[in-house]
Amino acid sequence: MVSLLTRFTLLFAVLSLTVFAVQIGDNRETVLKEKGAPASTIEANTKTIFTFSDQSVVTLVNDRVTQVTQSPPVAPARSELWSVPAANTERRRVVLSIGVGVLAAAIMFRMIFTSFQDFLECVRFYLQPDWISAFRGELVEDKWGTLKLFVWVTLSATAAIAYYGHSGGSLTSLMELLAHHHS
Repeated sequence: MVSLLTRFTLLFAVLSLTVFAVQIGDNRETVLKEKGAPASTIEANTKTIFTFSDQSVVTLVNDRVTQVTQSPPVAPARSELWSVPAANTERRRVVLSIGVGVLAAAIMFRMIFTSFQDFLECVRFYLQPDWISAFRGELVEDKWGTLKLFVWVTLSATAAIAYYGHSGGSLTSLMELLAHHHS
């Protein structure tokens, strides 16, 4: 059985890598919608090169993405990390994303669970092996309770991830922030 934390981590990784990234084959409108206005643009015949403030470069031929490159940012020294405005912005983005996820969880709690006791029952079913539920004649309730808990956590996490991605966050910048913070 895959743990809830593992499911959340996989969901976060997949959404961060796919939903908020420009991909080969995307059109010009998609690039500008995902990345915003470019810092500079070079156009020649059917080829366009956009350079964005995050140091990414997107090459389009006939208004279709043919190449996406990301220049690695120069990492500041550990002592300088928290004084760099970009790190503060990233920290703020993460905190706000967590806040959005908690708010979404609070709003959806009453929609999914009838009471706090119902929530505790769902947690019990999640932690209880299925064979015990089957032995007690609660297998259907177990599956339903586990599903309700999974949907609640997934929707809350999705709200946080969507806000993080929409606000300009990426998996790379999050991993860099965590690596510098814990090293």
